[in-house]
Amino acid sequence: MRELQNKRLSQTEELDMQQSQIEQEGLARKKRTTLFSALRTTGLELYQLDPHRDSCPLCGTQGITETVLRKYLEKESAQGSRRLEELHQAVFDAEDGIQNTNSLLKKLGQQEIAAQEYHDALNAVKQRFPEIQNAADLHQEYANAQRQLRTAEAQVAQTRKSLKAELRRSNVPGTIKDVWDSRQRLLDRIPSRYLSLSREISDQELMDAVVGGRKKWEERREESSNLLSQCRNALEKQHDMPDLFAHTLAQKREQLEQMETELLRLERISAFWTAAGPMIADSALSGETVRSMCRYIRGLASGILASMRHEEEKKVSREKMDSIAGKLARCRALHNTLERLQPPKVYAEAFIAQNVAKISRIFLAIHSPQEFSRLDIRDHKLVAFRNEEVVPISRMSTGQRTALVIAVFFQMNLAAPSAPGFLLLDEPVANIDDLNVLALMDFLRQIAITHKRQIFFTTANRNVAKLFRRKFSFLLENFQELRFFREKEHFLRIEKRSYDQSRLLEHPNL
Repeated sequence: MRELQNKRLSQTEELDMQQSQIEQEGLARKKRTTLFSALRTTGLELYQLDPHRDSCPLCGTQGITETVLRKYLEKESAQGSRRLEELHQAVFDAEDGIQNTNSLLKKLGQQEIAAQEYHDALNAVKQRFPEIQNAADLHQEYANAQRQLRTAEAQVAQTRKSLKAELRRSNVPGTIKDVWDSRQRLLDRIPSRYLSLSREISDQELMDAVVGGRKKWEERREESSNLLSQCRNALEKQHDMPDLFAHTLAQKREQLEQMETELLRLERISAFWTAAGPMIADSALSGETVRSMCRYIRGLASGILASMRHEEEKKVSREKMDSIAGKLARCRALHNTLERLQPPKVYAEAFIAQNVAKISRIFLAIHSPQEFSRLDIRDHKLVAFRNEEVVPISRMSTGQRTALVIAVFFQMNLAAPSAPGFLLLDEPVANIDDLNVLALMDFLRQIAITHKRQIFFTTANRNVAKLFRRKFSFLLENFQELRFFREKEHFLRIEKRSYDQSRLLEHPNL
């Protein structure tokens, strides 16, 4: 894979160089065409002025007639076209080579995953069966298991034959499975509080236990039936009492509430007349005294009305307090639930521990060269292995740690059943070298194809954008490119482009 990745890198560089040559050759051809056109026009005008001229109008070489000049110019134009066609053919060949290399890398990646799964399976076999250390031991154990299986099948066949003969002698309808199922259903339906029976109990013991249990059940049923009759008679006598008591109690409560309301009103009126009575009983009242008394009575009446309004407001406030209390109880329940949650670090460590094998495979797929053989958990920490040497994450380079974080990010999206069907990658190649950028692009393409993920990829590097466009151009109209241009301080222009395998179609109005 490293050789193919290096080959792909060299092919990509060669392709870039050839495209650069095409651009240069195109410019040269354009300039050459302009110069030859001017030369053709000037030379032909000179020949028209002097039809018998047999020397070059530029250098004076003898034997250069108008026909010779025309053939030379046509030959030079044809040679330029052939050089441009050769360069285009070389570009097509380079693209085919890159595509073949990508296909080989994809096959090797699949083989690597299969080899890793095979290796994991062998390790699982060794851990579960320590006596198996090699392929010969495994084949021997498999052969022994096959012999034991054949012996057990023969015993089962003999037992089935004996049971069928016993079934025919007992003249019981149904199959052996029906008899066994009926026996199991009988054991399942017997409550453990009445009969405690084992699954391995014999048929005779089962029949004796069922007959004895039936007698006990009949005796208990007779006793329960007599007790139930007595209770039913007593209940029928008192059946109507609760409804009568409940109806009477509701009426009394309603009367009590009305009496309390009326009593409160009477107390307020009594207090009012108690305060106003002495003044009303006085016969020697002047006009000013009457006015003062009226003001006093109006104040008392206002107090009564304010008290009534206060009662209404207190009722409304009590209802609001009850509503707030209910909301407060729900908030406390939510707060208690949130308090019981573990810190995010705990969930992240648990996820990495459960998916370390898949994270390791993704990390090895997007990181080159293969300095590390795998990732694993040691002492509750994620570490890498370099030739069985434990390497902490802190000793990795910045690019390696970036690849590790991206691997964890990818696995979190692929493992979660409710994860969104897209990936947002903002400058993911900022700390990654060119070789690993190619590996990351290949993995993104595999995710898009295999797992049906939509990918949003941002970059400010033109070369990375160009590489990304080449990697995903096979998506045709499903691949779109948005370019952002800040021409003024508060003005942003966006160009949308779609790729059709032959040219970019610009839509400047979008």
